[in-house]
Amino acid sequence: MGKIPVTIVGGYLGSGKTTLINSVISEDHGLKLALLINDFGDINIDASLIESQDGDVLSLSNGCVCCTLTDDFSQTMEQIKNSADSFDRVIIEMSGIGEPSKVVSYVDETDYFLDGIVVLLDVEKIQDWAENKYVGPLIVRQIESADLLVGTHLDLVDDLKAKEIGDWLENFTDSVFLQTPISLGLLVGLETNNKIEGDTDFDHNHLTITGFVDPLVSKTFLEDWLSRRPKEVVRVKGIVEIQGENGNLFVVQSCGSRVSILPFSDNQQEKINALVVIATKGVSRKSIEAWLHEIGRTDHHDHNH
Repeated sequence: MGKIPVTIVGGYLGSGKTTLINSVISEDHGLKLALLINDFGDINIDASLIESQDGDVLSLSNGCVCCTLTDDFSQTMEQIKNSADSFDRVIIEMSGIGEPSKVVSYVDETDYFLDGIVVLLDVEKIQDWAENKYVGPLIVRQIESADLLVGTHLDLVDDLKAKEIGDWLENFTDSVFLQTPISLGLLVGLETNNKIEGDTDFDHNHLTITGFVDPLVSKTFLEDWLSRRPKEVVRVKGIVEIQGENGNLFVVQSCGSRVSILPFSDNQQEKINALVVIATKGVSRKSIEAWLHEIGRTDHHDHNH
């Protein structure tokens, strides 16, 4: 089987990571997830969802498993890898003072691959924290490590402040800045055992367009094309044929600035040479379509939520 995708969720204390994990557990996403979390006590898991508990492991009726994130991180990840057939992906909730970049080095050396780093930001407090002489450097490193940034607690600020935060973040990163609420579909990439979800209703703040790739595009051109995507593109995901690879299929995934093109083993995939592009609403539709037309054509049944 292929490598297991890992999504890392970071953010300083009080940024809303636990709220996000609660949402992931309760959302009807149909995925079997292994969630590594800091403390079960903080997670509001409906008792009816819990099938069993074995020490630091909770098994849920929806196929998900929650594991307490302990100091022996590598051992926990090894246990998950040994049960890889049971999971679509792993989501790791970092502690508020954790640095996602320190997990990346481990992921890159194992049978996992990093699908993306998502960092949550309390928009009411993030600028003050970043200027704090004690925790400011940590806050900045968390921001700089992110592929996607997600603003939380937006109900406590006005639209002008939210825009100010977005402009301020450009001092540290070129990653996309999203605003809650958002769905799991925006945070994670395409599962290697699922069909492309071109008709998914992610939320009301994003544009979803399906593009069809010309058969046997070269890997070099595909990588170059992905590097030139419009800034507002949050995710790209799909399955394509690669020129010179004897008809083998590849999973293409992009999260923020991160790109991966990995072998795909399921030759029964129905929708091949198709890419789903998710962008922030308000993006120039023409710019997305022009970009997609460089590798093929767009589907006329796209979704502007």
